[in-house]
Amino acid sequence: MNSPYQKHELWVAIVGGFFILAIIITLISYSRGRTEALKQEFETPSLIQMAYDRHQITNEQRLLYLAYALMEPESLPAPYRSRVGWFGEMAQYELDDLNDPEVFCSMSPYARNEFQRLLKINMTCERQIWRSVLVGILIVTIITLVVRIQNKRLTLSNN
Repeated sequence: MNSPYQKHELWVAIVGGFFILAIIITLISYSRGRTEALKQEFETPSLIQMAYDRHQITNEQRLLYLAYALMEPESLPAPYRSRVGWFGEMAQYELDDLNDPEVFCSMSPYARNEFQRLLKINMTCERQIWRSVLVGILIVTIITLVVRIQNKRLTLSNN
């Protein structure tokens, strides 16, 4: 390494390495900043909807996250929080579907408890089961009566 040419090559290699390292760090920083900027370009409901569309969350989680966003933002998981302002009319409109007993009772017990707590929904799903059982009993009773009436008609027509 005594020759000036070898020292020059070493110097060029070191400077080139630092240059390439600087480019790599710049690209990584730009990529991270761009990802964060892209995330922040969307409002909270859009972030939630995009996760649902990518099958990262279920519809139940989507509705629960909308409820958190409206009523208790600190409970909303960080990936769905946005600094972009938004209006809650559409989210509230979607959450109004939870007033339908079929929709509400199809949710998990945890989600139902959270919706009741956040949205003050006063509904129990046990009544829905009894209503279905009563309707089933009524249908069986009507069918039994119809069959008995048909049997009596057949008996009378045969005599």
